[in-house]
Amino acid sequence: MKYYKRGFLNSGEGMAAFESNVEYDTEYAGASIDANFKISDCNRQVSLDFYCYNDNDYEGAMFKLDTLAAELKEFGKKLKAANQQRIKAKASNEQA
Repeated sequence: MKYYKRGFLNSGEGMAAFESNVEYDTEYAGASIDANFKISDCNRQVSLDFYCYNDNDYEGAMFKLDTLAAELKEFGKKLKAANQQRIKAKASNEQA
């Protein structure tokens, strides 16, 4: 089994992107999962590894993924709330 996907994170111009890769390999160490997720923005890049060679590795990889997903969701909520405050402050300043 092999999964690969790449996509752009900017709606217009720019070079923000992600790349995800999951590959099940029966030839290395009996059976393993090689997985990573990369995020790039301008000239910065982060690569997160989710390699699984046993059940403990799998549990750790899923914990890492679930934790990141939950934080991204919370981050989105806080960003939205901050933007609403920004809009409200801007409207208040324009009326003054």
